[in-house]
Amino acid sequence: MDLTPEERRRIYEEEKQRLEVTTPEVEPTGSGSRVGKTILLGCLGVFGLLVLIAIAGSLAPRSTRDAERSPSPREDNARTQVHDDLSLFISKYGRPDSEDGTEYDNPRPPIVTHWIVYGPERVQAVYYPDAPVTSPPPYSSWKLMGFTDPVTNEALAPDEAVRRLEGRRRR
Repeated sequence: MDLTPEERRRIYEEEKQRLEVTTPEVEPTGSGSRVGKTILLGCLGVFGLLVLIAIAGSLAPRSTRDAERSPSPREDNARTQVHDDLSLFISKYGRPDSEDGTEYDNPRPPIVTHWIVYGPERVQAVYYPDAPVTSPPPYSSWKLMGFTDPVTNEALAPDEAVRRLEGRRRR
């Protein structure tokens, strides 16, 4: 079916008119609208509250903020007197160079593991949760599974791991 240019134009104009969306006319409420003022005051109030919170946070004594970030040795010691192998290990040899785990992997593996790595000493300690296999994270307690060398992926005997970490041992 061949259409002449005039027929094409006529069909185009008819479809254009048929599909054209009209916007309803809205009468302006004026600048003195009560709803507009309420919204504006609400937004300004929220903004002002956020500014006050930011200022209060920046004015807090620096020693208080630093104490929140890094616990004192006594607090750190009290925190490490917990029942799980992971916390005990970290309290004995210090914070690891890296830490990772599969507890939040999707899909989560059947045996969840968590590991810490002491890079220069080439010691990786691997842990599993002290919880039923089907329980979801977070896990509050971890049990030691074993040690590996993160470079060669070979298993390490516990006495070899202890020997390598001797320089990090806290007295």
